[in-house]
Amino acid sequence: ITADGAGAGAGARRPLTSYEDIGEAAFGPSGRAFITWILYTELIGTCALFFILEGDHLAILFNNAHSPAWFMNASAAVMIPTLWFADLSALSYVGILGSAASISLCGVIAYELVTVGGFPQQIPPGLESTAALHLSTLPVSFGLLAFVFAGHAVFPAIYTSMKEPEAYEGMLDRTYLIVGLTCVVIGSAGYVLYGDAVRDEVTLNLPPGGLESIFALALITVNPFSKFALTMDPVARGLEESLGIDIAATSGSGPVTARVLRTGLGLGALAMASGLPFFAELMSLIGSFLTLTVSVIFPAACYLKMFEGEMGDKEKAVNWGIMLLGGFGVVAGSSSALENIAREIANSSGS
Repeated sequence: ITADGAGAGAGARRPLTSYEDIGEAAFGPSGRAFITWILYTELIGTCALFFILEGDHLAILFNNAHSPAWFMNASAAVMIPTLWFADLSALSYVGILGSAASISLCGVIAYELVTVGGFPQQIPPGLESTAALHLSTLPVSFGLLAFVFAGHAVFPAIYTSMKEPEAYEGMLDRTYLIVGLTCVVIGSAGYVLYGDAVRDEVTLNLPPGGLESIFALALITVNPFSKFALTMDPVARGLEESLGIDIAATSGSGPVTARVLRTGLGLGALAMASGLPFFAELMSLIGSFLTLTVSVIFPAACYLKMFEGEMGDKEKAVNWGIMLLGGFGVVAGSSSALENIAREIANSSGS
């Protein structure tokens, strides 16, 4: 993507290689600052979710030998050092393990559906105990669904770390297909098995002590470890660039300073997880307010701003419709998520 330059370089064409570049091309420095804040907050929040996920599942996996908060801190001691790699391709094999874990987890949940739910010979118990639609929680689902298909900010980091960048587009298509199928399998199985009793993470509903439960919990703990560094990398590199720091430098204090900065970012995500250890509510808030802004409203707004003079009335109407739909999701989903978080905090304080 290219855009006309501004200021002294007006009239020149320059490549746009990141969301920040697109924001600046469309709305100037304020656009760049806004989208940078949105992206960085989304990614740090996602890393906080990784810690919550680890804490919840490790506590059950080790039979509540320690609290989820203790396991969050233990996970941070292992995951934060992965931020110190200058080249993320060093973690590619861990990423493969994470992908294999996600696919295997689908198999575990499907196995539970057949052995416990009796599918397809009989109707699984969850279908008999829950309504098909809960309007009260529908707004929260906007953020949850958006979050599942988020990750736009890390796309440039993935592209630059690939050994064969020309395979990027095909890889992205296959990735979203796998994610979609995974969501359908796990979501449908969790719904028909447990109905209204399904927990924030369906794997927490699995009967304790069983081999399939232990296997599923172990698989869940692999994923955050494989994705943590990749998720935080755009934030770290953006801050390092603004401070003139190069983690890959062969001399000077840059590499050390960069690793200290990255450690601070990891600890910041841990602090967020410790302060708001509510997985579904935090996930919905991030998805509603941040992900929908980045993936729905922002692209359409920038496209309109940059190419409005070249667009027909129908194309303009479509983009305005996309922004209005995204705006509705942001308002409805964020307000519901904040209300649920406030309720969880009140319940925690009361107990």
